[in-house]
Amino acid sequence: MTRSRAAFTLVELLVVIAIIGILVALLLPAIQSAREAARRAQCTNNLRQLGIAFHNFENARKYLPAGSTIAGRQYDFVWDDMMKALNYDGRDIEWNWVTAVLPYMEESGVKDSFDMTWHLTGTNACYPGSGDPANANSNRYKVENTLIQSFICPSDEAAGSPFFTDRWDTAGIASGQRAQGLWYTASMGPTIPDQCSFWSLSDTVNLARVCMGSSFGSEQDAGHPTASPCSYSTKSSCVQKGLYVGMFGRRQGTFTGRKFREVTDGMSKTYMAGETLPAHWLNNCAFCSNFPMSSTHIPLSNMETDFNAAGIVDRRFWRTSGFKSLHPEGANMLFGDSSVRFVSGTIDYFVWNENGTTAGGETPQQTE
Repeated sequence: MTRSRAAFTLVELLVVIAIIGILVALLLPAIQSAREAARRAQCTNNLRQLGIAFHNFENARKYLPAGSTIAGRQYDFVWDDMMKALNYDGRDIEWNWVTAVLPYMEESGVKDSFDMTWHLTGTNACYPGSGDPANANSNRYKVENTLIQSFICPSDEAAGSPFFTDRWDTAGIASGQRAQGLWYTASMGPTIPDQCSFWSLSDTVNLARVCMGSSFGSEQDAGHPTASPCSYSTKSSCVQKGLYVGMFGRRQGTFTGRKFREVTDGMSKTYMAGETLPAHWLNNCAFCSNFPMSSTHIPLSNMETDFNAAGIVDRRFWRTSGFKSLHPEGANMLFGDSSVRFVSGTIDYFVWNENGTTAGGETPQQTE
C-alpha cells in the first residue's frame, strides 16, 4: 500500500509567509530602535569624553583653548602678518580647539605629527593646508589621512564616509583638500555667526537676548553686519557683554580662551559643545581653523544646508552651521560640568539661547 507524502498546501504556505511578514514588521522597528539607542549612547560617550578633555585642559592651563584663531581685518586677513606682529618666530601656533585638546584625549601622537611651528623667514609649512598632498611629511597629507573616530556620530549616514573634499577654502584649509568632518562643535552661545537672521532686527529688545558679540568673537566691527546690533547700538543692550558670550569664540591674536571662573551662570547650566551635521555646512572639518563652532542663535535642529534644492552650492553658514543631529527629536548637548543631556528640538528659542550664555544672568526654566 502506497502512502502519500505529507506536504504543505499552497494556502498553508501563504499563511506561513504572511505570519513571518507580520513578525518581521513587528520586530524591525524594535531592532532599529535598539540600534539607534546604541548609536545615541556612543554619541553621548563621545561628548562626555570631550568634556573631560576640556576640563583637563582648563585644569592644566587655567583657561580653555580658543575655539579658533583668525587674522581679521586688523591684519588684512593675512596670518603671517598677524604672527609677525605677535613676534611668534619659532613658536607653535594652534589651529583650533580640536588640536588643542588632542593631547588630553590620548591623541598626542596625532598632534605631534603636525608641523605647527611658525617661522619669520622662509616658507611656512605650519598650516592645515600646507605642503604637497603627495608628501607624507606635509601637514596637508596628514590632515587628509588622519581619522579620529571620537569626533564622529554614528547616527549620521555620512559617518560611513567621514572625509569630505568639498570644504570651502575660507575654512582654513586648501581648496579641494580632503578633510575629516567634525560632528561635535564647540558652543559660542548666542554669539553672532557673522549674521543674525533668525530674529527680527526691528525687535531690538528680544534680538539682544539671542544675538550678541561680534564676528564669531574675533573683533568688534561696530556698524558692520558681522557685529550684533546690541554690541554698539544705543537702542538696546546685550544681555551679556563681550566679543563672544559662549564657552568658546573665535579669537584674534591669541590662542587662549575663557576661564571656568568666568562662567557665572553655572557650569551645569551652560552649553560647552554639541552635535552637528558636517555634510550640511562647507566650513566644517576637524582641523579647519576658521570656526569649528556653532551658535545658539541658529535654532536647534535647523536642517538648512549649504546646498539648494538642485544640489548647487548656496553657502549660508550663518544659517546652516548650528547644532543638529539625525537622532529623533533633538540632539545631545555637552554642558560645562561634563554632563551630556538630550535636548528636544522643541525647546523654547529664548531658553535655548539662555543656556548658551556664560554670564547672562538668566534663569532658564527648560533644559530639554
